Amino acid sequence: KVITDAFNCISYKSYADAGDIFLKEANAEGYNAVVIEGMGFASKLNQQIKQAIEKDIIIAMVPRTSSGFLLYNTYGMVGAEIQLRNLGVIYSRTTSEKTRLFLIVALLKKWTVKEINFFLSKCYN
Repeated sequence: KVITDAFNCISYKSYADAGDIFLKEANAEGYNAVVIEGMGFASKLNQQIKQAIEKDIIIAMVPRTSSGFLLYNTYGMVGAEIQLRNLGVIYSRTTSEKTRLFLIVALLKKWTVKEINFFLSKCYN
């Protein structure tokens, strides 16, 4: 079996007023991880994010910009980075491709969410 097939880890490009179909699919299909390119979510996605994290699905946010980092500790409203981090969303400082590959390897090595979070917070493009 190919390593990338061993774990279901999808990448998704988020945008303003994005729907929740990708999170519903991740919850229904038992994905191991979801990598989301974007800055934050509409509040309507919070329930799907909570369900995913309760099912031990790793949710990682990555920047959509070609350089720079996501806001990390600035806004606390529903759907913004502080609230998402409090839910358990992991913030990565590298690309979605690198984050997805790293998550697959980390899952194979049985890393904890805390270990994954620590490593991704230190990675740079």
